[in-house]
Amino acid sequence: MKCITSADTFHADHLLGDAHGMKCITSADTFHTDHLLGDAHGMKCITSADTFHTDHLLGDAHGMKCITSADTFHTDHLLGDAHGMKCITSADTFHADHLLGDAHGMKCITSADTFHADHLLGDAHGMKCITSADTFHADHLLGDAHGMKCITSTTFHADHLLGDAHGMKCITSADTFHTDHLLGDAHGMKCITSADTFHADHLLGDAHGMKCITSADTFHADHLLGDAHGMKCITSADTFHADHLLGDAHGMKCITSADTFHTDHLLGDAHGMKCITSADTFHADHLLGDAHGMKCITSADTFHADHLLGDAHGMKCITSADTFHADHLLGDALE
Repeated sequence: MKCITSADTFHADHLLGDAHGMKCITSADTFHTDHLLGDAHGMKCITSADTFHTDHLLGDAHGMKCITSADTFHTDHLLGDAHGMKCITSADTFHADHLLGDAHGMKCITSADTFHADHLLGDAHGMKCITSADTFHADHLLGDAHGMKCITSTTFHADHLLGDAHGMKCITSADTFHTDHLLGDAHGMKCITSADTFHADHLLGDAHGMKCITSADTFHADHLLGDAHGMKCITSADTFHADHLLGDAHGMKCITSADTFHTDHLLGDAHGMKCITSADTFHADHLLGDAHGMKCITSADTFHADHLLGDAHGMKCITSADTFHADHLLGDALE
Protein backbone atom coordinates (compact mmCIF):
# COMPACT_ATOMS: atom_id res chain seq x y z
CA MET A 1 0.00 0.00 0.00
CA LYS A 2 3.06 2.26 -0.14
CA CYS A 3 1.74 4.30 -3.06
CA ILE A 4 -1.47 5.47 -1.33
CA THR A 5 -2.00 9.13 -2.24
CA SER A 6 -3.91 11.94 -0.64
CA ALA A 7 -6.72 11.32 -3.10
CA ASP A 8 -7.18 7.72 -2.07
CA THR A 9 -10.04 6.77 0.17
CA PHE A 10 -8.81 4.10 2.51
CA HIS A 11 -11.46 2.31 4.52
CA ALA A 12 -9.72 0.03 6.99
CA ASP A 13 -12.21 -0.83 9.68
CA HIS A 14 -10.37 -3.99 10.53
CA LEU A 15 -6.78 -3.42 9.44
CA LEU A 16 -4.46 -5.11 11.93
CA GLY A 17 -0.70 -5.39 12.08
CA ASP A 18 2.28 -3.42 10.83
CA ALA A 19 0.92 -0.98 8.27
CA HIS A 20 4.28 0.06 6.88
CA GLY A 21 2.63 0.53 3.52
CA MET A 22 0.72 3.52 4.87
CA LYS A 23 3.79 5.68 5.48
CA CYS A 24 2.83 8.30 2.91
CA ILE A 25 -0.67 9.00 4.31
CA THR A 26 -1.15 12.77 4.41
CA SER A 27 -3.33 15.08 6.42
CA ALA A 28 -5.68 15.29 3.44
CA ASP A 29 -6.40 11.59 3.46
CA THR A 30 -9.61 10.27 4.88
CA PHE A 31 -8.53 7.46 7.13
CA HIS A 32 -11.25 5.57 8.94
CA THR A 33 -9.58 3.17 11.32
CA ASP A 34 -12.12 2.02 13.87
CA HIS A 35 -10.30 -1.25 14.20
CA LEU A 36 -6.71 -0.47 13.23
CA LEU A 37 -4.40 -2.97 14.89
CA GLY A 38 -0.63 -3.26 14.91
CA ASP A 39 2.33 -0.95 14.47
CA ALA A 40 0.97 2.18 12.87
CA HIS A 41 4.33 3.67 11.92
CA GLY A 42 2.65 5.12 8.86
CA MET A 43 0.66 7.50 11.06
CA LYS A 44 3.67 9.46 12.27
CA CYS A 45 2.66 12.64 10.48
CA ILE A 46 -0.82 12.88 12.07
CA THR A 47 -1.33 16.46 13.24
CA SER A 48 -3.55 18.03 15.83
CA ALA A 49 -5.82 19.19 13.02
CA ASP A 50 -6.53 15.66 11.85
CA THR A 51 -9.69 13.95 12.94
CA PHE A 52 -8.60 10.56 14.14
CA HIS A 53 -11.30 8.21 15.32
CA THR A 54 -9.59 5.25 16.95
CA ASP A 55 -12.11 3.41 19.06
CA HIS A 56 -10.29 0.20 18.38
CA LEU A 57 -6.71 1.23 17.67
CA LEU A 58 -4.42 -1.70 18.37
CA GLY A 59 -0.65 -1.98 18.30
CA ASP A 60 2.31 0.33 18.69
CA ALA A 61 0.92 3.80 18.14
CA HIS A 62 4.25 5.54 17.69
CA GLY A 63 2.52 7.85 15.25
CA MET A 64 0.52 9.38 18.11
CA LYS A 65 3.53 10.85 19.88
CA CYS A 66 2.47 14.43 19.22
CA ILE A 67 -0.97 14.09 20.86
CA THR A 68 -1.41 17.06 23.19
CA SER A 69 -3.52 17.65 26.25
CA ALA A 70 -5.85 19.74 24.08
CA ASP A 71 -6.63 16.85 21.77
CA THR A 72 -9.75 14.83 22.31
CA PHE A 73 -8.64 11.25 22.23
CA HIS A 74 -11.36 8.65 22.59
CA THR A 75 -9.65 5.32 23.12
CA ASP A 76 -12.16 2.90 24.55
CA HIS A 77 -10.38 0.08 22.82
CA LEU A 78 -6.80 1.28 22.46
CA LEU A 79 -4.51 -1.71 22.08
CA GLY A 80 -0.73 -1.93 21.89
CA ASP A 81 2.23 0.14 23.02
CA ALA A 82 0.84 3.58 23.75
CA HIS A 83 4.15 5.39 23.82
CA GLY A 84 2.37 8.35 22.26
CA MET A 85 0.43 8.89 25.49
CA LYS A 86 3.48 9.70 27.58
CA CYS A 87 2.41 13.28 28.20
CA ILE A 88 -0.97 12.37 29.76
CA THR A 89 -1.34 14.41 32.92
CA SER A 90 -3.31 13.93 36.08
CA ALA A 91 -5.76 16.55 34.80
CA ASP A 92 -6.60 14.54 31.70
CA THR A 93 -9.72 12.45 31.62
CA PHE A 94 -8.63 9.10 30.35
CA HIS A 95 -11.36 6.55 29.77
CA ALA A 96 -9.61 3.29 29.06
CA ASP A 97 -12.07 0.48 29.58
CA HIS A 98 -10.34 -1.52 26.92
CA LEU A 99 -6.77 -0.22 26.95
CA LEU A 100 -4.46 -2.88 25.56
CA GLY A 101 -0.68 -3.01 25.25
CA ASP A 102 2.28 -1.46 26.99
CA ALA A 103 0.90 1.51 28.86
CA HIS A 104 4.22 3.20 29.53
CA GLY A 105 2.42 6.50 29.12
CA MET A 106 0.51 5.85 32.34
CA LYS A 107 3.58 5.84 34.55
CA CYS A 108 2.51 8.93 36.45
CA ILE A 109 -0.81 7.45 37.66
CA THR A 110 -1.05 8.17 41.36
CA SER A 111 -2.98 6.60 44.18
CA ALA A 112 -5.37 9.54 43.97
CA ASP A 113 -6.31 8.78 40.38
CA THR A 114 -9.46 6.88 39.65
CA PHE A 115 -8.46 4.26 37.16
CA HIS A 116 -11.23 2.06 35.82
CA ALA A 117 -9.53 -0.65 33.82
CA ASP A 118 -12.01 -3.43 33.25
CA HIS A 119 -10.27 -4.33 30.05
CA LEU A 120 -6.69 -3.13 30.53
CA LEU A 121 -4.39 -5.10 28.27
CA GLY A 122 -0.61 -5.11 27.92
CA ASP A 123 2.38 -4.34 30.10
CA ALA A 124 1.02 -2.24 32.92
CA HIS A 125 4.34 -0.92 34.15
CA GLY A 126 2.55 2.28 35.06
CA MET A 127 0.64 0.41 37.75
CA LYS A 128 3.70 -0.49 39.78
CA CYS A 129 2.72 1.75 42.65
CA ILE A 130 -0.70 0.13 43.22
CA THR A 131 -1.05 -0.44 46.92
CA SER A 132 -3.10 -2.84 48.97
CA ALA A 133 -5.42 0.07 49.74
CA ASP A 134 -6.24 0.68 46.11
CA THR A 135 -9.44 -0.68 44.66
CA PHE A 136 -8.45 -2.36 41.45
CA HIS A 137 -11.21 -3.95 39.41
CA ALA A 138 -9.49 -5.93 36.68
CA ASP A 139 -11.99 -8.34 35.22
CA HIS A 140 -10.31 -7.98 31.87
CA LEU A 141 -6.73 -7.07 32.73
CA LEU A 142 -4.46 -8.08 29.86
CA GLY A 143 -0.68 -8.01 29.47
CA ASP A 144 2.32 -8.15 31.74
CA ALA A 145 0.97 -7.30 35.15
CA HIS A 146 4.29 -6.52 36.79
CA GLY A 147 2.45 -3.95 38.86
CA MET A 148 0.51 -6.74 40.52
CA LYS A 149 3.54 -8.36 42.12
CA CYS A 150 2.38 -7.51 45.59
CA ILE A 151 -0.98 -9.26 45.21
CA THR A 152 -1.65 -11.10 48.42
CA SER A 153 -3.82 -14.02 49.38
CA THR A 154 -6.71 -11.57 49.12
CA THR A 155 -9.44 -12.64 46.71
CA PHE A 156 -8.52 -11.63 43.18
CA HIS A 157 -11.27 -12.03 40.61
CA ALA A 158 -9.62 -12.14 37.20
CA ASP A 159 -12.06 -13.65 34.77
CA HIS A 160 -10.30 -11.95 31.90
CA LEU A 161 -6.73 -11.56 33.10
CA LEU A 162 -4.44 -11.39 30.07
CA GLY A 163 -0.65 -11.23 29.79
CA ASP A 164 2.33 -12.29 31.83
CA ALA A 165 0.97 -12.85 35.29
CA HIS A 166 4.29 -12.79 37.09
CA GLY A 167 2.46 -11.24 40.02
CA MET A 168 0.55 -14.48 40.47
CA LYS A 169 3.61 -16.57 41.27
CA CYS A 170 2.57 -17.12 44.84
CA ILE A 171 -0.79 -18.69 43.95
CA THR A 172 -1.11 -21.88 45.96
CA SER A 173 -3.11 -25.04 45.46
CA ALA A 174 -5.45 -23.79 48.17
CA ASP A 175 -6.29 -20.62 46.30
CA THR A 176 -9.46 -20.44 44.27
CA PHE A 177 -8.50 -18.96 40.95
CA HIS A 178 -11.26 -18.55 38.39
CA THR A 179 -9.59 -17.84 35.05
CA ASP A 180 -12.12 -18.41 32.31
CA HIS A 181 -10.40 -15.76 30.26
CA LEU A 182 -6.79 -15.87 31.44
CA LEU A 183 -4.53 -14.51 28.70
CA GLY A 184 -0.75 -14.26 28.49
CA ASP A 185 2.21 -16.04 30.02
CA ALA A 186 0.84 -17.83 33.03
CA HIS A 187 4.16 -18.53 34.72
CA GLY A 188 2.33 -18.35 38.02
CA MET A 189 0.42 -21.49 37.09
CA LYS A 190 3.48 -23.74 36.98
CA CYS A 191 2.38 -25.74 39.98
CA ILE A 192 -0.92 -26.87 38.42
CA THR A 193 -1.19 -30.62 38.98
CA SER A 194 -3.04 -33.36 37.16
CA ALA A 195 -5.52 -33.37 40.02
CA ASP A 196 -6.42 -29.73 39.54
CA THR A 197 -9.54 -28.80 37.66
CA PHE A 198 -8.54 -26.14 35.20
CA HIS A 199 -11.32 -24.60 33.15
CA ALA A 200 -9.67 -22.39 30.55
CA ASP A 201 -12.23 -21.62 27.89
CA HIS A 202 -10.44 -18.43 27.06
CA LEU A 203 -6.86 -19.07 28.14
CA LEU A 204 -4.54 -16.81 26.14
CA GLY A 205 -0.76 -16.56 26.10
CA ASP A 206 2.18 -18.79 26.87
CA ALA A 207 0.84 -21.54 29.06
CA HIS A 208 4.18 -22.81 30.31
CA GLY A 209 2.43 -23.81 33.50
CA MET A 210 0.48 -26.43 31.56
CA LYS A 211 3.52 -28.47 30.60
CA CYS A 212 2.47 -31.43 32.71
CA ILE A 213 -0.94 -31.86 31.02
CA THR A 214 -1.34 -35.55 30.24
CA SER A 215 -3.42 -37.43 27.72
CA ALA A 216 -5.73 -38.39 30.56
CA ASP A 217 -6.47 -34.79 31.45
CA THR A 218 -9.65 -33.17 30.23
CA PHE A 219 -8.64 -29.89 28.69
CA HIS A 220 -11.42 -27.74 27.30
CA ALA A 221 -9.73 -24.97 25.35
CA ASP A 222 -12.27 -23.48 22.98
CA HIS A 223 -10.51 -20.17 23.22
CA LEU A 224 -6.92 -21.09 24.03
CA LEU A 225 -4.66 -18.23 22.93
CA GLY A 226 -0.88 -17.91 22.97
CA ASP A 227 2.08 -20.25 22.92
CA ALA A 228 0.71 -23.57 24.05
CA HIS A 229 4.02 -25.24 24.79
CA GLY A 230 2.22 -27.28 27.39
CA MET A 231 0.30 -29.03 24.62
CA LYS A 232 3.36 -30.65 23.10
CA CYS A 233 2.24 -34.14 24.02
CA ILE A 234 -1.11 -33.92 22.20
CA THR A 235 -1.49 -37.10 20.16
CA SER A 236 -3.43 -37.95 17.04
CA ALA A 237 -5.85 -39.85 19.24
CA ASP A 238 -6.69 -36.78 21.28
CA THR A 239 -9.79 -34.80 20.44
CA PHE A 240 -8.73 -31.19 20.31
CA HIS A 241 -11.50 -28.67 19.72
CA ALA A 242 -9.80 -25.33 19.10
CA ASP A 243 -12.34 -23.04 17.51
CA HIS A 244 -10.53 -20.07 18.95
CA LEU A 245 -6.96 -21.26 19.36
CA LEU A 246 -4.67 -18.22 19.34
CA GLY A 247 -0.89 -17.95 19.49
CA ASP A 248 2.05 -20.17 18.67
CA ALA A 249 0.70 -23.67 18.58
CA HIS A 250 4.02 -25.47 18.77
CA GLY A 251 2.23 -28.26 20.54
CA MET A 252 0.28 -29.02 17.38
CA LYS A 253 3.31 -30.00 15.33
CA CYS A 254 2.23 -33.61 15.04
CA ILE A 255 -1.19 -32.84 13.51
CA THR A 256 -1.69 -35.21 10.58
CA SER A 257 -3.83 -35.07 7.49
CA ALA A 258 -6.15 -37.57 9.15
CA ASP A 259 -6.83 -35.29 12.08
CA THR A 260 -9.96 -33.19 12.13
CA PHE A 261 -8.84 -29.69 12.96
CA HIS A 262 -11.53 -27.03 13.12
CA THR A 263 -9.82 -23.64 13.41
CA ASP A 264 -12.35 -20.98 12.56
CA HIS A 265 -10.55 -18.59 14.84
CA LEU A 266 -6.96 -19.82 14.85
CA LEU A 267 -4.71 -16.92 15.88
CA GLY A 268 -0.95 -16.68 16.14
CA ASP A 269 2.01 -18.53 14.69
CA ALA A 270 0.65 -21.82 13.47
CA HIS A 271 3.97 -23.59 13.12
CA GLY A 272 2.19 -26.79 13.94
CA MET A 273 0.29 -26.56 10.66
CA LYS A 274 3.37 -26.87 8.48
CA CYS A 275 2.30 -30.21 7.06
CA ILE A 276 -1.09 -28.99 5.78
CA THR A 277 -1.56 -30.42 2.28
CA SER A 278 -3.58 -29.32 -0.70
CA ALA A 279 -6.05 -32.07 0.13
CA ASP A 280 -6.76 -30.66 3.56
CA THR A 281 -9.84 -28.55 4.10
CA PHE A 282 -8.73 -25.48 5.98
CA HIS A 283 -11.47 -23.08 7.01
CA ALA A 284 -9.79 -20.06 8.58
CA ASP A 285 -12.28 -17.23 8.66
CA HIS A 286 -10.46 -15.68 11.56
CA LEU A 287 -6.88 -16.85 11.17
CA LEU A 288 -4.64 -14.43 13.10
CA GLY A 289 -0.88 -14.24 13.45
CA ASP A 290 2.14 -15.48 11.54
CA ALA A 291 0.87 -18.26 9.36
CA HIS A 292 4.24 -19.80 8.56
CA GLY A 293 2.51 -23.13 8.49
CA MET A 294 0.63 -22.09 5.37
CA LYS A 295 3.74 -21.77 3.23
CA CYS A 296 2.79 -24.70 1.05
CA ILE A 297 -0.65 -23.32 0.07
CA THR A 298 -1.04 -23.89 -3.67
CA SER A 299 -3.05 -22.22 -6.37
CA ALA A 300 -5.50 -25.10 -6.14
CA ASP A 301 -6.30 -24.39 -2.53
CA THR A 302 -9.38 -22.40 -1.63
CA PHE A 303 -8.40 -19.99 1.09
CA HIS A 304 -11.21 -18.00 2.69
CA ALA A 305 -9.61 -15.48 5.05
CA ASP A 306 -12.15 -12.81 5.86
CA HIS A 307 -10.35 -12.01 9.06
CA LEU A 308 -6.75 -13.01 8.46
CA LEU A 309 -4.59 -11.28 11.08
CA GLY A 310 -0.85 -11.11 11.52
CA ASP A 311 2.21 -11.56 9.36
CA ALA A 312 1.05 -13.66 6.46
CA HIS A 313 4.50 -14.75 5.35
CA GLY A 314 3.03 -18.14 4.64
CA MET A 315 1.05 -16.64 1.78
CA LYS A 316 4.13 -15.68 -0.19
CA CYS A 317 3.48 -18.19 -2.94
CA ILE A 318 -0.13 -17.13 -3.59
CA THR A 319 -0.56 -16.72 -7.35
CA SER A 320 -2.85 -14.67 -9.50
CA ALA A 321 -4.93 -17.78 -9.98
CA ASP A 322 -5.65 -18.06 -6.30
CA THR A 323 -8.97 -16.95 -4.88
CA PHE A 324 -8.09 -14.76 -1.95
CA HIS A 325 -10.97 -13.12 -0.09
CA ALA A 326 -9.45 -10.86 2.56
CA ASP A 327 -12.05 -8.34 3.63
CA HIS A 328 -10.38 -7.97 6.96
CA LEU A 329 -6.71 -8.73 6.35
CA LEU A 330 -4.86 -7.95 9.57
CA GLY A 331 -1.19 -7.89 10.30
CA ASP A 332 1.99 -7.14 8.38
CA ALA A 333 0.79 -7.42 4.78
CA LEU A 334 4.25 -7.01 3.28
CA GLU A 335 3.13 -9.21 0.48
